[in-house]
Amino acid sequence: MRFRRFGAALLAGCLLALGVTSASPALAGSYSSPYPPPFRCTGFFDRGTAAPNPVVASASFTFSGCGYAPNSTVQIYSNFQYYGSATTDGSGTFLATLQAPATRGVLRLTAVGQRPNGQLRVTVAIVRVRTS
Repeated sequence: MRFRRFGAALLAGCLLALGVTSASPALAGSYSSPYPPPFRCTGFFDRGTAAPNPVVASASFTFSGCGYAPNSTVQIYSNFQYYGSATTDGSGTFLATLQAPATRGVLRLTAVGQRPNGQLRVTVAIVRVRTS
């Protein structure tokens, strides 16, 4: 099971590298609230919301997504390394408060969990980290 989740996270990262552009809503940071995310919340793959974006180094930010099984656990990866987990609410939406690294750069966030039908679901976002 861990190999399947790692494979999904790796696949999502590759899709991020190919498909997410600076015009993406996940990068725009124009949403006043990251909860609930403004996406369709269905299918295998979706973009999540990260706010604020960009984030100042060492500051907190939120990562959210939807379309997961209600009250389930979602595994979160940052730059393809396991970061932690979050629990979805009754509607299948998660909201995780994360800490930005102390150095500037880019975070590639991936959330992996199960859809209500038991199939795999992946949510991704990119966060820019700036120094001040």
